[in-house]
Amino acid sequence: MVLIKSNWIYCAAFLLALGIMLLTDFLLGKKAEHLNAWSVLLHTFNIKTAIPPSKAMVQFGLLGAWALIVMANALFGFIAVQLLRTLLK
Repeated sequence: MVLIKSNWIYCAAFLLALGIMLLTDFLLGKKAEHLNAWSVLLHTFNIKTAIPPSKAMVQFGLLGAWALIVMANALFGFIAVQLLRTLLK
């Protein structure tokens, strides 16, 4: 049971990191050019926008950019959970 509760905190941290990344990229607009999660999201749903494709999308394609976003946010979420566990001990 502890393992299940432990996994949920990692999922929540991943979703929080993803939300923060999307919000930040939305606010930055064209300035976020390397791995713009907002641009990738818009291109996924084929929504026309003035924001050009991010450099990650140009180099790795849409699926590769999503893989980078998922890996980066999983890493950020993992680090955040580990820091919280360390600070709360």
